[in-house]
Order: sequence, then C-alpha cells, then structure tokens
Amino acid sequence: MKKILVSVGDLGGINSYLIYNIAKKYKNINFDLSVSEKIFYDVLKNFKVERRLKNLFFDFPEVDFESIDFGKPSKKSTQLSIISLDFSIQKIKKRKNEYAGLLTMPICKEEVGKFIKGFEGHTEYLEEKFDRKLSMLLYSQKISVLPLTRHIKLENVEKEIFKSEIKKQIKNVFDFYKNFLNKKPKVLFLCINPHCSDGKLLGFSDNRLKKIVLNLKKEFENIDGPVSSDSAFNKDNLKKYDIFVGAYHDQVLIPFKMLSFNDGVNITLGLDFLRVSPDHGPAYDLTGKKDLIDTTSTERSVEILLNLKSFQK
Repeated sequence: MKKILVSVGDLGGINSYLIYNIAKKYKNINFDLSVSEKIFYDVLKNFKVERRLKNLFFDFPEVDFESIDFGKPSKKSTQLSIISLDFSIQKIKKRKNEYAGLLTMPICKEEVGKFIKGFEGHTEYLEEKFDRKLSMLLYSQKISVLPLTRHIKLENVEKEIFKSEIKKQIKNVFDFYKNFLNKKPKVLFLCINPHCSDGKLLGFSDNRLKKIVLNLKKEFENIDGPVSSDSAFNKDNLKKYDIFVGAYHDQVLIPFKMLSFNDGVNITLGLDFLRVSPDHGPAYDLTGKKDLIDTTSTERSVEILLNLKSFQK
C-alpha cells in the first residue's frame, strides 16, 4: 500500500478537514501525519467529525499542547505547524523510499515569520534544509508557471532576478519533466518590464535576460522568449507551451490563479523526492463551514504524488 507523508500545517484553519476528506476518498492510501492523534481529532470536532479513519497514522514528538485555537492564527497552531514541518523533513530525509512523497499543508507565513527570522515560505525553507537551489512550479492541467523570484518586494526584482540562478532553475524544470513526466517541456520566458522594455527605453534588464535565454536555448532547445507578459497568455500559447517562466511572483501567479484557482498544485523542483502543496492558505475564515470548503487543490496534490512515476537518485 502506498504511503504519503503529511506535514499538517496550521490546524487553526481548514487543514484537518482537508486531510480527513482526502484520506476518506483515497482509502487504499496510508497517510502518515506529523501530528499527534489527539490534537488532530480534537480539532476535527470543530467540523463535527467524530469517526476515525483506519488509513490515518500519526507520529509526532511529545509536545505540551492541550488544545489549538480555532478559526484564527495563534501561537500554538503556528508552533505546531513548524514542529510538524521540521519533523516531516527529518523523516523524508531518512525514509524517502517509503513514501510517494511529502504533502505540506498550508501555513501562515506571517505568523511563522514571528518564530523563524526571515521565513519566506516552504520552498525557501526547504532550500535551507536541503542546501540546494530549488524552484517553485505552480502546476495544473490548464497552465503551469514558474516565478524566477518568489516572495520579494517588487522593487527588488530587477536586482535579484540575475542572482536567482536562472540556469539552475531551468535545469530543475527539465529534470522534473524528464524524471517524473517522461517528456521534454516547451518553455516560454516572459520579459521583466512592459513591452520588453520598449527597446531599452525602460532599461537594459530585458536585453540582459534575452542573452541568457538565447544561451539556455542552445543547451535545452525547447525554450522561447522572452516575450511581453501582457500578451503571453493567449489561447495558442496555452496550448503550445508547458511552462511560462516569469520574473516575479504576481506576473505568473495572477494568470495561474485565474485559470486554476481551485485546481492548482505547488510542486518543489530540485529535490530527489516529490513535495507538493495545495495552492491556497489555511483559510481561517472557512473553519466550521464545510459546505464552502473546496478540497480540489488538495486532491490534485495527492493525485500528483500517486500518478507521477517514482524517481530516486
């Protein structure tokens, strides 16, 4: 029976309900949760869920948490999310061959940042823990995107993009598609500035990016661009290209979420195992509102772990 390792994220939101429902749907999969059984089922009572599932397993260090504040970010739920993530990382490092991959449920970055200085998100945290350059791929059947810079100020993009190890990130993309999807992807780069800087009128960054893309094309072949982002996401390009590579977060996340808001999955590239996450936050505002909770992104995350071919270096 396949196993999936789960970092439970912030249980002050809807994560427990999402995990429970995917375990109920995928009864032939064992879910190994990095949290105590008592805490998990105590939180589920807020959703009026009492029945325990046989394919949910629990493994967690002893922590002194009697209860978790529900429906809002809190010190307890944030600390628990950090402990669960760290515990999951240690397990996947030692026992990655046992799992189809790691599912990390949503956290509150702002709250985690109060405990971990400089915390920017799961991808950056995993980079530090595994000491390698990683990339964030937002993946769906309709569109997939990769931002070369992630959670930084817009004013810092032009300075930081050329420090982002562009070649390494593109190698991560091609390695992922080769190892897990058995294909060579078609990639379209987007310019940094409007209209690709209007012939250097808006600066020289896009000219520099163009030279980098030309060199990448010699090595990886299936690469085009850079093109102006305001016309890149047309129907023909959505059919032609597997991935749109953007300079910064919102440049590619806005079209991605417009087309795949409840259907997208965050995949970390550059690891020797699959790490996926639903493309949304803890959703504190939906706690207790079962009829309004959409489980699709979590289901897609699990489907990716189950359906992509296994790969071990």
